[in-house]
Amino acid sequence: MTLTKQIQDWWGNFHFDINQCAQWEIGTLRVWVLRKEFEWRIGYENDETLNENTVEVMKSSKEIHLEEFPNIKRYVFKKTDENLQILPKLADRSVVTKPITPFYIAPNEETVVFVSSPLWVSIKQNDTKTFTEEFPIERPSDTWFGPDTLKGEVCYASQTSCRLYLDDFPYLPDRAITPLTIKNVANTPLLIERINLPVKYLSLYKTENGYLWTQALNMKCEDDGTTVSIKISKHLPTYSGKASLVSTEREKAGNN
Repeated sequence: MTLTKQIQDWWGNFHFDINQCAQWEIGTLRVWVLRKEFEWRIGYENDETLNENTVEVMKSSKEIHLEEFPNIKRYVFKKTDENLQILPKLADRSVVTKPITPFYIAPNEETVVFVSSPLWVSIKQNDTKTFTEEFPIERPSDTWFGPDTLKGEVCYASQTSCRLYLDDFPYLPDRAITPLTIKNVANTPLLIERINLPVKYLSLYKTENGYLWTQALNMKCEDDGTTVSIKISKHLPTYSGKASLVSTEREKAGNN
């Protein structure tokens, strides 16, 4: 295998000749794709020895026997298309992110924190909507978010630093940044221990510096100290700079 280029944009449209194989290393995820005349073969594995802050794309004109690798799937066609589309996607459930260090927001105060959430890889042949292989770059654990075991939803669990300054944010190819404004209008301090990010209602954007962002979220804690409302901004915040749409939301958000 020869290295074609080292990039931060690991997504896009990729051309394959018949029997050509490609390999992606995205954070700690390694992905293989092989095009044959009548089928695509796709495999992936997580390798903790990889550098989680780098991306590499490699291609080879020689066929590789992917049966030797884990998690191999085959997609059969009358004839495969020469182009494959690979996109980053946000999670298919809400992500409950836990600050590494919980913090308080004083009464009648607000703050903006920058939180990150894990990404998925979506792969499909360009001329069809039915062929889609999708998997997380790093599979989060499951968690329950709700007041009790009857009311709530199954979510993914994640951790974040809840950074207050953009300059502190490292480049992470496997995560997206969401700016969150939290306003406490209650009469008591608001303790932030867990945040439920409704990422399936958010779109994904790439900024000029290569980072992936979502729209901003606005959270308000009401006077009783227990009711929280969340609104999704229709636009990216101005401090993210110029950005281009990478992938759309999985579901349209309702009024609730």
